[in-house]
Amino acid sequence: MLIAFRMKNILSTIADNTGILSYMLNKSAINSGLILMYHRIIEPCETNQLLEPGMYVTPKTLESHILYLKNYYKISTFKEFVSRYKEDVKMNMRPFCVLTFDDGWYDFYKNVYPLIKKYKIPATVFLPTSFIGTENWFWTDRLAHLISKCGETILLDAMRSGIRNPLARQVNQLRGSPHTRLNKAIRILKSFSNESIEKTLSDLSMIWGITSNPPGRAFLSWGEVEKLFQSGFVEFGSHTASHQILPGLDDESIKYELDSSKNELISKRVIDPDFIPFCYPNGSMDKRIVKKVREVGYGAAVTTMPGWNSHRADQFILNRVGIHQDMTSNSAMFGCRIAGLI
Repeated sequence: MLIAFRMKNILSTIADNTGILSYMLNKSAINSGLILMYHRIIEPCETNQLLEPGMYVTPKTLESHILYLKNYYKISTFKEFVSRYKEDVKMNMRPFCVLTFDDGWYDFYKNVYPLIKKYKIPATVFLPTSFIGTENWFWTDRLAHLISKCGETILLDAMRSGIRNPLARQVNQLRGSPHTRLNKAIRILKSFSNESIEKTLSDLSMIWGITSNPPGRAFLSWGEVEKLFQSGFVEFGSHTASHQILPGLDDESIKYELDSSKNELISKRVIDPDFIPFCYPNGSMDKRIVKKVREVGYGAAVTTMPGWNSHRADQFILNRVGIHQDMTSNSAMFGCRIAGLI
């Protein structure tokens, strides 16, 4: 991990100093707009959670991103960004940029809200409505909690005693650092149904003798959502109701995920009902899902596919550039990430 970081840092510095970065950024921006994808904004020391490297940026790093972007881009609301596509207007002056934050983490309220107020810029937050106002956690975070508390002795004891659930047995056999085990376990479990994942987490909790839910709450309360919306700086969108991977669901379940989330946001009066953006959980979608998102009445949708968006792009399959602490901790690396060089 450290070697990879150093290589990216060296390559980014070279690209910046030689003018390659400036050339690539200017080329990317021709008639195109940029959507950035963030998740958690938090210092690792703020939590006893095992954080996935690709899932967080520190508040200090985010502030440096904002200062960088304000020099070269027009940071806009999602609605304003999409309206440019509808009008078929070329973005050939200051390119439009949207800051999006997935999942509605409480640390958005704590660490991002003060920054967007300070710099008077908008941000878009995608909410999994069934988690907002609860102390529930995503399965990936519950898995991270279990793995962070599970040492080698527990793993060996569990192996000797025998594990019936084949998925739990597979996770128990993983070796390496906690981050390595976590990343491997997530890749294994992601392809299975929500029921299989929940059964595996329950079994691991019992086998390892560790409570499955991390302490405290992860997500925003509805009161905080309302305050953020009333500030005028934060625009909300849907991230479904329960954050399930949509292509694996039947039509009825997909409709529920899309409808219930949209209706909840409208009933809470924290969105513009004339334009509700949508974010595909895990970026997973296909033609069937895109069609249903359109039919339900969402205004646009973002994926996790990397890259900029032409002003002629399909507004229901918009690209985003994922922003991670380990790839964007200085301005050269951040610029290279935006330009698609790292």
